[in-house]
Amino acid sequence: RYDDLTGSFGVKDLSGVGISFGIDRIYDVMEELNLFPENQQVTTQILLVNFDETTQAACLPILKKLRDEGINAELYPDFAKMKKQFDFANKKNIPYVLIIGSEELKSGKLTLKNMATGEQSAQTLDEIISLNNTWI
Repeated sequence: RYDDLTGSFGVKDLSGVGISFGIDRIYDVMEELNLFPENQQVTTQILLVNFDETTQAACLPILKKLRDEGINAELYPDFAKMKKQFDFANKKNIPYVLIIGSEELKSGKLTLKNMATGEQSAQTLDEIISLNNTWI
């Protein structure tokens, strides 16, 4: 029971009750029972570069398709220079960057860059999706 707990928030003379499970104990038990997923460190697998409104509009259906295929993907949130977006990917340990510029839109082949090796290859979206098993 917490008498006048709400008094510190501006509501006087109102009692309260509560319960605590002890999050540190729950964490310890979950860790002991191996209940945490193995791939906790895996976040975004591929970052889509965002140059301008045209490429952003082209990226959105691609982003959806990647996510529908179980690939953790995100679109860079702002229009920015490629270097800034690559630095962002490196900072977040995102292994691949997908470049979709005007040339890629014309050809239908997207540029996939491996951030660890620096290798780039032109591939269709279906080819990129088929690579998913090798990303983790």
